[in-house]
Amino acid sequence: MKLQEINLILTAKNPAKVKKVYETFLRYNDKPMVTGVQAIQKSLLRLCNGKQVGIAQGEPGNFTKIYLGTGVPFFDVTSTDFWLVDKSLYQPETPDVPAPEKQPVPYPEKGGTTSPDAGNEDPTTTKEFKTVTISGKVDVANYSQVFTSFINPLMKNNVDITITIKGKTTNAAPLTENSPQYKIIRESASQLGLDFEVEE
Repeated sequence: MKLQEINLILTAKNPAKVKKVYETFLRYNDKPMVTGVQAIQKSLLRLCNGKQVGIAQGEPGNFTKIYLGTGVPFFDVTSTDFWLVDKSLYQPETPDVPAPEKQPVPYPEKGGTTSPDAGNEDPTTTKEFKTVTISGKVDVANYSQVFTSFINPLMKNNVDITITIKGKTTNAAPLTENSPQYKIIRESASQLGLDFEVEE
């Protein structure tokens, strides 16, 4: 069987790199009308949402996150950071258990401080911030760290994400209106509702 030959049969011990699945599909596909990144991406997300296969981020043996029955933020079938994994590897997150509230200590009836405000400052009072903002230039090699370090921890904090991605033409990969990477990013920007600008 072709999938066994190219080592793409999923088991708990054998995840498959999503990029390899994508490249294999393009290589062995007998349906020429299904060649785009988006079609394959949607199919894999449908399998993940249907709890048929998990999608993991990170490296085998040290996945930072495994998704099953849910969407996958920033999922990209051309990225080397995503893996298809057996659904048995998915472990649902345990909900955060709120810490018990500190009970007020009654003021002494006799002796001690007579004023309720004097000498009763709580040294464990923590500051509360209205917002936090992280900004700066991130090396492209560390882009997946942005999700795990900032976006995922703030997922329940009404995160606003503003991005600027600028690619420059090079001798190795010139950006032209017919180049594959240009077509992919233009289509992706359109589907995500992002502005797309070019400089000639």
